[in-house]
Amino acid sequence: MRRRLHWNIKFLFLLVGILPVHLAKAQDEIPLPQEEEVPNPYWIQGIELKTDYLKFASLLLDTEEKYEAGVNVLLKHNFALSFEYGIAQLTPDKPYLNTTFITEGEYYKVGLQYRIPLDKKNEIFVGANYGQSTYDEKANFKIEGSLNDDFTENFDWKNLKANWGEIIIGSERKLFAGLRAGMLLRFRILASAPTFDPVNTYNIPGYGRRFNNTVPAVNLYLKYRINFKPKD
Repeated sequence: MRRRLHWNIKFLFLLVGILPVHLAKAQDEIPLPQEEEVPNPYWIQGIELKTDYLKFASLLLDTEEKYEAGVNVLLKHNFALSFEYGIAQLTPDKPYLNTTFITEGEYYKVGLQYRIPLDKKNEIFVGANYGQSTYDEKANFKIEGSLNDDFTENFDWKNLKANWGEIIIGSERKLFAGLRAGMLLRFRILASAPTFDPVNTYNIPGYGRRFNNTVPAVNLYLKYRINFKPKD
């Protein structure tokens, strides 16, 4: 049942990643009359569907598989609410000598952004997010002895939770119609995570490696913007 749900979520992420391109192409092929822009009086100005296309590159790797998508709600005065959800399966290649880790879980992030338009096609933005991850991790350690027998230890941690804060800065450019592409820089600060003895978990989905309390990250994304226009 869990594996079936996992594949359904994968399909949803792929759909979110492909759909904006087709919508944008269809809209771009239809010539629209130029109308004078009317100020939007509504608090909610529009929505954006987004996906991190860089994470699709994980399909080419044996050590990780990651997907992330989200929605932005555009507000008045250039503010936006951000909602993101992701899943990850991480199997790093020999993180330590004679060790293996398998991490699998999901995460979400919510935040607030302030956008600064530079011209009709380009804008930059800053903001802050709160993130939380729920995950399982398995670990195996083997100590080979020349005088004594080999020592093996296994760990199987379930339903772990971690949370963190993020400071973000990004830029994006309008490609055509409602389709946009951008880059996002994140500076993550770990707030809480489970601690074990003699070794901690290795990875936190959505955050990064456990032994760093601050983690920088980069996202490359595509998004499709739908503006809500006032009625005449």
